[in-house]
Amino acid sequence: EGGVNRTTASLAHGWAASPTVQLTESVLGIRPVGPGYSTWTIKPHPGNLAFSRGVVPTETGTIDASWTSDKRAGTFGMKGRTPAGTSGTVSVPADASSVVRVNGQRVWVAGKSRARNAQLVDGYVQFDGSGALDISVAPHAKKAATEVEVKVKPGKVATNQRAKLKAKVRSAGSPSGKVKVRVDGRLVKRVKLNEDGKAVTRLPRLKAGKHKVVVIYPGDKATEPSRGKAVVKVVRPTR
Repeated sequence: EGGVNRTTASLAHGWAASPTVQLTESVLGIRPVGPGYSTWTIKPHPGNLAFSRGVVPTETGTIDASWTSDKRAGTFGMKGRTPAGTSGTVSVPADASSVVRVNGQRVWVAGKSRARNAQLVDGYVQFDGSGALDISVAPHAKKAATEVEVKVKPGKVATNQRAKLKAKVRSAGSPSGKVKVRVDGRLVKRVKLNEDGKAVTRLPRLKAGKHKVVVIYPGDKATEPSRGKAVVKVVRPTR
């Protein structure tokens, strides 16, 4: 009965050429919006297809597009080029948790727009595009949770002594980098973690009283940020 994207589009007549239109506009995804493709939209419908590639001639030049899709992995890639002086929108299959990159820039990350007016519309992330485009869609990789354990020994020191601080960042994601050591809110040191996620240092000499020690792990590409706390008591030396 036809009617894939038009009620009059016949799939049963050779003279109608409707299958060619559907392959171009629905599968490859290129459609005109303004006269002569002065504005356009690219919105592929991959279904179970693994790839598509095509070229659409216009008055100002060709619109090239090619895409690959892996539904099982949740990935999608597209490369395209549009004529100078034209503009449009691109929509790629994605969900709220996806990460969408355009020419290396993240435009959509786990439910948030980062650039190009990206927005989630009916199972697609739509964004502004023109010129050369290299687009990728991938699932958002969740970072491993972390826990920071802090120990200060001895727990009671004199004002002329320096307590030893031991910190351990626990995580399944192999934490790396440096931790920040703060005493009463003041940054006193940055200490590099070893291969086991441990850091050892000495605190500066402190005034008499109780002091709050906080070790801050900023996180990295694979692990979440976290912090741990301890308290050290400082007394005046006995004579």
